[in-house]
Formats: sequence, C-alpha cells, structure tokens
Amino acid sequence: MTSILGRASTISRVAFSKELTTLKSEGHVQILTVTTIGLFQGNVMNLYRILLAGLALQSTICHADDFSLLAFGASDHHGCTTCHLNESNPGAGLEWAFSGDDDQGRWFTRAGSYRDSFRKTAYFGAVGWRKEWQVAGPATLGIGLQGGYLDGSGRHGLAALPFISIGFRKVALEVGYLPKVTVGDHHAKTSVTTFNLRWTF
Repeated sequence: MTSILGRASTISRVAFSKELTTLKSEGHVQILTVTTIGLFQGNVMNLYRILLAGLALQSTICHADDFSLLAFGASDHHGCTTCHLNESNPGAGLEWAFSGDDDQGRWFTRAGSYRDSFRKTAYFGAVGWRKEWQVAGPATLGIGLQGGYLDGSGRHGLAALPFISIGFRKVALEVGYLPKVTVGDHHAKTSVTTFNLRWTF
C-alpha cells in the first residue's frame, strides 16, 4: 500500500477529512481508490475532481517489456512448383502485450507491413495470444495464435496464423504455418511457412 495524498492544507470555508488512499496493483495497471468526506463550496469541488482524474490517469503505466519489435524476413511455400512466389519478405511491425503474464500467457495486438508472396506491400492488424516455457537455461519454447485483418498475400479480409517460437526472453524466432485452405472466394494455391523475429524492448 502506497500513500498518495498527505494532509491537505486548510482551504477557506472548506472542511474535509480524508479517510483512505490506497493504490492497488493489478498486472501493469494500477487502480486508484480514494475515499474523501467533506464540505466544498464554489469551484473548489471541481478543482478537486480534476486533481483526482489526473491522478487516476497517471496511475495507468505501460512497461517497456510490454512492447516488441517484429522483423519479417522469409517464407517457404509448399505444393506449387510453378507458382514462382516470392520468398523474401522483408518488413517490420510492432507488438503490444496488453494483458497476461509469463504463467498464464500474454494477450497481444500487432500491426505491421511486409513484402508479400506476390512482390507487393502487405499490411495487417491482429490480436492474439502467446505463451513461452523456459526449457533449458535461458532458452524458451512457445506457441501462439494471431488473427485479424490482412491486406495482401492474395488476401483482403480476415486471416489467422498459428505459430511456434524458439529463442530467449528478449529475442525469439517465430515460425508460422498456414495450410492450403479455401475460405470464401480465397483459393490458396500453396501452404506457407513464415519466419520472423520478435525483439522485446
């Protein structure tokens, strides 16, 4: 428990008593609870409400390890030897792990852009979940699933990508796999394995 407000100075024609100020931590979000009893006149009440709103806003803290840089680089297509698809896919993206922890896994949102299989620029935005386990010393092995909107790679709509990860807490290689499936008017010609790096700040 951390005290936020000390003894208030005397305000003209204002008498109040402060009963409790607590700051509770829940993950990366801190919730401010303030109980105040008193008598306020004029604009003093409004100023006090503004002060409390500002403190509550500042209590929400995002930590550096909530954010990761994504570096896209390559893919491997299977099932079509005459398609001549591009397998060099440079690009970049950003991940925000907004909820969860190492024990329960992390919920995240991602956005990025890369050179797709048809040598065009693709864009995506997604949400997902991933979890890593420490397997040998600092080395980790993980699984994950992301889904969202994809504009590129022959797709203009919803898409999902399961992946595994191998590496360390700060740097990991993610390997995704998309099977050859037909969804609506989208007829995939190949299955594809994707490769990207995730670097956590």
